[in-house]
Amino acid sequence: MPGSLDEYPIHADRLRIAFSTHHSLFTTRTRRFPTPGSRLPTPANRFLAMQIDFFSARARIASNVHVTPLLRSSLLGTRIGCRLFLKCENLQKTGSFKVRGVLNKLSQLDDIARERGVITISAGNHAAAIAWAGAQ
Repeated sequence: MPGSLDEYPIHADRLRIAFSTHHSLFTTRTRRFPTPGSRLPTPANRFLAMQIDFFSARARIASNVHVTPLLRSSLLGTRIGCRLFLKCENLQKTGSFKVRGVLNKLSQLDDIARERGVITISAGNHAAAIAWAGAQ
């Protein structure tokens, strides 16, 4: 099943614990206030909840996006004094990383929302990603 924690066996148990205990209180997209008497999420558990969101999104879009290279930039890294890596999302299907977020969002729409459609106020990379994803 796309988005299943079983696809990531190394962290699955830790992620399940974080998800079951704290994900309903805090997610990266929706800020919900805890109910009185409930435990507040710790920074570590918020991080694990974000990992759950990340791995779930990654699984949902994996079949529709390119795996783009991560390249080391020695010259620029030396100039700024660190090891610097560049993620080449310009090689993605629409020329930017925007397709990742668009595909993730569109894959989560229910039938009613999908029937209504989506609107974007963009003439750039985001609009191109929506147009491409909508044609899939």
